[in-house]
Amino acid sequence: MSDEIVFAMDNVIKKSVNTNIPSIISHAKNTVENDIYKYNKKFYSKYQWIAALCSRTCPVCANLDNQLFDLLPNMEGEGTRVPDTPHLNCRCFTVPVLEGDEEAATSQINYKDWFDRQDYQTKLDILGASRYKAYNDGMEIKQFVSNDRVLTLNELGVERTTRLELYEKGIINKSALTLKQQAGLLFEEHFKENIPKTLKAFDEYVKKTIGLNLRKPNDRNKYNELKSLWESRK
Repeated sequence: MSDEIVFAMDNVIKKSVNTNIPSIISHAKNTVENDIYKYNKKFYSKYQWIAALCSRTCPVCANLDNQLFDLLPNMEGEGTRVPDTPHLNCRCFTVPVLEGDEEAATSQINYKDWFDRQDYQTKLDILGASRYKAYNDGMEIKQFVSNDRVLTLNELGVERTTRLELYEKGIINKSALTLKQQAGLLFEEHFKENIPKTLKAFDEYVKKTIGLNLRKPNDRNKYNELKSLWESRK
């Protein structure tokens, strides 16, 4: 019992370190940089938020990308102020903009430009089924955020939906479904009328008729989902 407690505590500590250390380093880096920018503020007219252009960037940071602000968080004065870091492990940073370079700063590629160029499956993975449906219907990604907070589906007036429902409506194809959803479709297609009575018969059918190659990780995971369904319904 004591070994289990030690193991559990060890995992908690490791998780805390992995979560907090990058944030502490990032905070220290930003503090030093902001002090440098503050002491040289006579050279700068604005401060620009830069977000990472990747699928891990949160909607709040994505919405702030490329925006210009008058002041850093610790500066005195009136005007728009760079927001505090929205969450732990935030990879965004702030850069100063020289007097006269404001237009050039905002003309570079931003998160929206990057997002619009991605394939639909990447967009689906980032937004989730419900927000992707809203985006596909014409809503812009910046509308998902207000006051540096991600709006709920109720606040957006968006109906909750699933990938399976999007597939049934022809909005996405089968490859965009989760493995569990793909396995469910395969089960309904092949076993709805005749469920194999033994595991051997099930395995033979899966390998020969469905054609899953269990040496491939994706097919092996799909097989496991199919097997779970078979075990629950045989």
